Amino acid sequence: MQPLRRRASMRWVAGLARRSLGVSGPAPRTGRLAVDDSDGVGAAWAVIGVMVAFKLGLTLYVLVAYPSGPNLLANLAANWYWLLAIVVLVTPPLIFWGRLVRMRAKRAKLQRAEWHVD
Repeated sequence: MQPLRRRASMRWVAGLARRSLGVSGPAPRTGRLAVDDSDGVGAAWAVIGVMVAFKLGLTLYVLVAYPSGPNLLANLAANWYWLLAIVVLVTPPLIFWGRLVRMRAKRAKLQRAEWHVD
């Protein structure tokens, strides 16, 4: 019974603090914890980077140490999903970059046409 009473008293203290600050109504519930995710994102990218570097380094080592056609085919068969992931992750930024270059060229062409009247 003690934890329930403690939670109730904590809610009462939190409500008192909110009322003393002039905030009316219950505290909004967002369903998320109030945690800063900036450190977690950096750590996640570090883990992914280490995993990709290890996978790439080990694959290159195996291919250099044992250079043969069947070894290459075996590595491609074992790692095809990594190649697919790279294509999926790299293609959208490349498409965006290509479109950006085309739009900038078109903008420059239109500006030249507007200001260089013959």
